[in-house]
Amino acid sequence: MWAATEMPAAVRDAAVEITGVDPARVTLNVLPAGGSFGRRLDPDSAAQAIQIAVTMPGTPMKATWSRQEDMTHDNPRPLHMALGRGTVADGRVLAQDRDNIGPSLIPSSWGRASSPRRASARAMPASMTLDVA
Repeated sequence: MWAATEMPAAVRDAAVEITGVDPARVTLNVLPAGGSFGRRLDPDSAAQAIQIAVTMPGTPMKATWSRQEDMTHDNPRPLHMALGRGTVADGRVLAQDRDNIGPSLIPSSWGRASSPRRASARAMPASMTLDVA
């Protein structure tokens, strides 16, 4: 499987849960997920593709959510501000200090682990683009 994800283990676990295969048999090729701003923390889109793929054994498939579908299923995280300063000499960082100001991300990011939306990616978009190769 090829997926843009920030949590490969979560995608692997979803594949194991949905298909029942041994985790050692799951091959995941992680694609760059730049600009997702945390959206790729949930395995929901990958889990949906896995659910569809198990209904079509031996058939390569590609599932793509539109930008609107992708953002509709996002879990917003609180705003944070960061301030950093440091000392650089001869191309090396000699010292650095960083502050991050904002509410905890734990309830936002990890609190949804037990939500019904996350479990087996039940929150699927009403429609999606499906290319069967």
